[in-house]
Amino acid sequence: MTRTNLKILMMRKKFSLIRIANELGVSSTTTYEVIRGVKTSRRIESALEAAFEMPIEEIRTAWNTEGKAEMTPDIKAIAEEVNKRFGIPAKAVGL
Repeated sequence: MTRTNLKILMMRKKFSLIRIANELGVSSTTTYEVIRGVKTSRRIESALEAAFEMPIEEIRTAWNTEGKAEMTPDIKAIAEEVNKRFGIPAKAVGL
């Protein structure tokens, strides 16, 4: 999993790091530093785990991994849904 996968999950689940920060009453910079692993805060880590529905260790590893999104079943389902809406055959995009 990469940072791109996490960003896709954030879009799909309709949340952002800024929203988490605002809900917790902390700065977005602090939330960003916690997701990167530069700082620790059990409260922010718990909120991130709840939002992403995965352990903080997995979130941090993915966030610190640049690159193309890996084709997870979740990503594939989104791609298939978008392609279907626009009438693009799955074969044309390698799904």
